[in-house]
Amino acid sequence: MSFLKDFLKRREENLRKQKQGKPQSKTEEKPVLTDELFWDIVNTYLKQIKENPNMDKAEILSDILAQYPEEIILAFGKRFEELNK
Repeated sequence: MSFLKDFLKRREENLRKQKQGKPQSKTEEKPVLTDELFWDIVNTYLKQIKENPNMDKAEILSDILAQYPEEIILAFGKRFEELNK
């Protein structure tokens, strides 16, 4: 699972760098990572790993997270890291 932590850390850093270059609107609503959404992402990831054992795990996670806005991805990375300390 350390590859997953490394992947999420790199993804979080890249999103942070991208976000620094973009002005953020104050009226813009930020998406929230709920418990249900977090576990949906984790379960989807685990299901796809079982279905595609030869596929790169980081690529699977990247494909799943690509569907979500960067705030959700950052929150997911932080929460995953906290759970695996």
